[in-house]
Amino acid sequence: MFEDAELPASDKNTFLKRRAIERSERETSRHLAENATTIQKVVRGFLDRRRFRRQRLQSIERFISEHPDWSNIDSNVIFMALRGVTFSYSSVFDDSFEKICRILSKNIMNLKGNEKSWYISLCLHPKFAKLFLKQSRCLMSCIAQMMNGISNSRQSARVSAALSLLAVLSDGNNWLLWGLKKFEKVKPAVVAMIDRNLTHVRQEILDSIRNLLVLWQTRASGLFSDATLNAVTIIIERCAKDKTLYLEKFLTVPGLVLSITKKSPESISHFVEIGLPAPTANFSHHSGTSVLSIYANSLYILSLGNNDTIDQSTLMVFIRMLEHIQENTDHSKASNMSWHPILGYCVDSNETQPDSEQLSLIKDQLACMWKKNLVAMFFFDVLNMERLEHGMTFKEPSRKGVSGQFRFQFFFFH
Repeated sequence: MFEDAELPASDKNTFLKRRAIERSERETSRHLAENATTIQKVVRGFLDRRRFRRQRLQSIERFISEHPDWSNIDSNVIFMALRGVTFSYSSVFDDSFEKICRILSKNIMNLKGNEKSWYISLCLHPKFAKLFLKQSRCLMSCIAQMMNGISNSRQSARVSAALSLLAVLSDGNNWLLWGLKKFEKVKPAVVAMIDRNLTHVRQEILDSIRNLLVLWQTRASGLFSDATLNAVTIIIERCAKDKTLYLEKFLTVPGLVLSITKKSPESISHFVEIGLPAPTANFSHHSGTSVLSIYANSLYILSLGNNDTIDQSTLMVFIRMLEHIQENTDHSKASNMSWHPILGYCVDSNETQPDSEQLSLIKDQLACMWKKNLVAMFFFDVLNMERLEHGMTFKEPSRKGVSGQFRFQFFFFH
C-alpha cells in the first residue's frame, strides 16, 4: 500500500554533512577533555613532587639539627633519614647533603659509640644489608650530582666534604669495622659488593670529577687543596679499572697529569699505578688535539715510572697515537692546521683551542720525550749503532722491541 520514499540527493548530502560535523565536534570535545586531564595531571604531579621534595628537605634538616652527632643514634634510624635524600636527588638538597657528607664520614671513620650506631654495620644486618648496599650506591650517585653543580672556588669546602665521603664509600678495605674479629670473615664478600657498587656509578663519578678538574684548570684554581687532589687521584685510580673510560675522561684533558702532580706530589704514585693506555686502545674516534693530549699525558706518566719495564706493546701504543696524529695532520692541512715537529701540537681552527696556560703544560709534558732515559728507550737501536770505516751498522739489540727504522719513522714525520 505504501512505497518507500527515497530522500532527494540534496537531503542525503545534507544529512551526511551534518553527521560529519557532529562526529568532528565529538572528537574535538574528547580531545579537549583528554588535554585538560593531561594538563591537570602534569600540574598536580609537579605540585605534589615539589611539596614532597620540600617535606623531605625539612625532614632531613630537622634530623640534622636534632642529631648533630650520629654516634648516639641507631644505624637503622640513620638509614631511614638518608632515604629522604637518596630517593630523588635535586640541587635543593646541596646544602643539607654537604652536612650529611661531613657527619656520615665522621661516623664511618671514627666508629664512636657502640656497634648499633655505626652506619656501615648495616652491611651485616639481616634486614638492612641489601638496602644498605643500594643506598650506598645512591649516595655515591648523589655525590656525583652535587659535584656537577659546583661552579667556583668558594665551594671548595663542599668539594672536600663530597670527596671525603666518596673515598670512604668507594672502597671497603679501609673500614675500621674489620678491626673487630667477628667481622673479619665477611670482609671479602662486603668489599666485593662495594666494588660492584662502584662499577654501576663509575662513569657518573668520572664525569663529575672531570668537570671539576677542567674547572680547576681554567677558572677556579683554588678549588682543590693538596689533600683533595690526592683524594681525587685515589678515586680515579679506583675507577681506572676501565682503561677506556680513564683514557676518554682524563687523558684527553690537556696538561692534566702534569698540573695535578705539580700541585700534589703525593698523586704521582697513583698515576704510576694506573699506568698507560691499554695496548688495545683505539684512537680512531678522537680528534688530533685529543690524541695529542693523550700522547702528552702518557709521556709524562711514562717519565714518572720505571722505564725499564716498558715493553713492545707500550711502544706500539705510542706509535698508533703518532700515526693517528700524522693522518689527522695530513688530512687537515687545507683547514688551517699546523704541526710542530718537536712540540707536537696541532692547531685546528675547527676545534676549541687551549689557553696559554694549558699550552704551556702541553709543552712541558712533551718536553719529557727528550729526557735522557726516554730518548734511550725510544731510540734504543739508533743509539746502539757503531761507526765503521765505510758506513754504519747496528749492534745486536739486547732486548726485543720495535725496529729502529720503524720507530724512528714515526717520531719524525716526513
